[in-house]
Amino acid sequence: MEKETEQENKKSKKLSYILGAIFFLLFIYVIDWSFLRGQITEYSIMCPADFDGCYTLRYTTYKIDEKNQKVIYWTEGFPPSTVTDCSIISRKNWRCAYDDGSAEFGFSDGGYFNYSLSYSNDNSRELFEKMDEETHCVSRPVYLMFQWGLKKYL
Repeated sequence: MEKETEQENKKSKKLSYILGAIFFLLFIYVIDWSFLRGQITEYSIMCPADFDGCYTLRYTTYKIDEKNQKVIYWTEGFPPSTVTDCSIISRKNWRCAYDDGSAEFGFSDGGYFNYSLSYSNDNSRELFEKMDEETHCVSRPVYLMFQWGLKKYL
């Protein structure tokens, strides 16, 4: 009887270690570590009114160069681009404009923003405004929950 209890305790300890290791690895994966490299990442989801739920968009990572007042950015699956018309205070507070002057984007207190500055016509204005209403920036853990199908609505 004592041997069975001892074996059960050993199995229980092993299971606790395994579960602890899984939770630790999950925690390490979920955290956005880009700040250690002077980067910040925009995680966006879209929740269209005519769609049941929300879905993830490709994330974009920004490498901030305060000294030269420029930002290098890349969207998942695309090559990097550089923007030089920038005003940078810190990694979490900066603003850039596209070379063609079509939009300004950046981060304010760690929150992403993107403003269109020119529209070709009223239809494009309505389209951009609708997209702005339906697109939401979220944290990496929330983004992953949508990506993994654990969350459907914002």
